[in-house]
Amino acid sequence: MICQRQKQKEQKKEQKKEQKQTARKCQTAIILSMIAVCILLFFVFFIHQDQYLILENGETDEVIYATLAADGFEFAVSFIHSVNKSDVIEGYRIEEGNIFAEWCKYSSFGAGMPTELGDGEILTYEDGKMMISHMHRGVPNLSYIVGTVYDHYLYIGDEKINLCDLTPRNTKVRFLVEKKYHIGFPCKEETVGISIIKTETSEK
Repeated sequence: MICQRQKQKEQKKEQKKEQKQTARKCQTAIILSMIAVCILLFFVFFIHQDQYLILENGETDEVIYATLAADGFEFAVSFIHSVNKSDVIEGYRIEEGNIFAEWCKYSSFGAGMPTELGDGEILTYEDGKMMISHMHRGVPNLSYIVGTVYDHYLYIGDEKINLCDLTPRNTKVRFLVEKKYHIGFPCKEETVGISIIKTETSEK
C-alpha cells in the first residue's frame, strides 16, 4: 500500500511538472506570437515606400534635389540650345517607375532639334513655336550639362528651379526614379535626406 501511495504521489508530481512545462510553453508561444504581431504592425504602419524623382550630380553621384513622384508625375526642363541659340523646353512623365519624354517645344529647326516624327507623334504650331506631342519615348539615361551657355530650368507644377543654383555650371546632372523605404508616416512634402533603410532604383 505504501509503495502504491508513493507511486501515486510521484505520478501526481510528474503530472504537475508536465502541466507547468506545458503552461510555460504556451506562455512562450503567446509572447512570441504577440512580438511577431507587433513587428508586423510596425512594418505595416511605420515603414513606407515612396517613389522619388532624384536629381544627382553626374560626376559625384551627390543628390542635389529630390521630390515625391508617383506614377503620372510630370516635369519639364528648359534651356537655350547651344548651337541654334533658340529656347527649348522638354516635357517628361513618370510611368511604372520609368521616365518618358512626352513632348518638346522649340522655336526653330537646327542641329540637335527633332527633324522627323515617330509613330503617333504630332507636330503643331502655337505662338510661333513648334511642339511635338504624343512622343512617349522611354529615356533610360536622362541627363543635361547645366548652364554651358545659358541657364537650365526645372519645372514642377508652378515651381521653376534654376539648376545652376543647385550645382556649378558645366556640371552633368542626371535624373533618376527611385523607390525608398523610410520609417515614419507617409511623406507628403518634397524632401532630401530622409531616413532611408533600403533603396530600389527603378530599371529603365
